[in-house]
Amino acid sequence: MSTYLHIYDKLLAEHRQDMQREMDQQRMLAGLPKNHHSLGRHAVGRLGAFLVTVGTWMEQVEQREQYAKPLVSDL
Repeated sequence: MSTYLHIYDKLLAEHRQDMQREMDQQRMLAGLPKNHHSLGRHAVGRLGAFLVTVGTWMEQVEQREQYAKPLVSDL
């Protein structure tokens, strides 16, 4: 009879380990973002805003350079 109890205890221990692994996996999945597409859209939006800022800055620099050039008169 003790061998059956030993086997039963082993099965219970394995079952507990399986359940623990499954619960850990569920917890990890719960921590992930729900919508993976929103991350891409957010990154693209941030990149777009950055590029607009750089473009605006470059236009301002170009305008300053045009106004800073001395007027050359034809002699």
